[in-house]
Amino acid sequence: MSQRTRNSIGCVALAGVLLSGLAPVTTLAGTSAENGRESLRPEARKLEGTWYTDVTVRDCQTGVTLRTFPALNTFAEGGTLIDTTTAVSPALRSPGHGTWEKEDRHRYSTVSLAFLFSPTGVWTGTQRITQAIEVGPGGDDATSDASSQIFNTGGSLTATQCSAAVLRRLE
Repeated sequence: MSQRTRNSIGCVALAGVLLSGLAPVTTLAGTSAENGRESLRPEARKLEGTWYTDVTVRDCQTGVTLRTFPALNTFAEGGTLIDTTTAVSPALRSPGHGTWEKEDRHRYSTVSLAFLFSPTGVWTGTQRITQAIEVGPGGDDATSDASSQIFNTGGSLTATQCSAAVLRRLE
């Protein structure tokens, strides 16, 4: 095969790769609230990605704020998630692992589990967090209402907390 033929084949292959990369842009777009047309931002209104989260823990009965802290939540394509928090030392709580699913256009539900440990490293139980998340119109902010349940190693519920959070997409 001549050098000229190889160069022509290479140019055609490169053009195919470049053009195929453009096709997903229109299929991944979200809908704009202003005009009902497709948004140019593929991540608009999607949960996928990493979010910086400001969590406010409240008394479930009175709504009184008990404490606030930052956390990170990563939502992967396909419905899995990982969460990390500053509320508890990493020596006392593992990262949370879980699932998420889309409920409707802007709302999602999640559940995650993390292992809890004593200061001496002994496993003491599990934390289960369930969330209802609503992504804002631009896709870069969201709000969440959550419930955290603590179970001992035998599976008995020992504590429950409620929280609200404001999420900002990490870019």
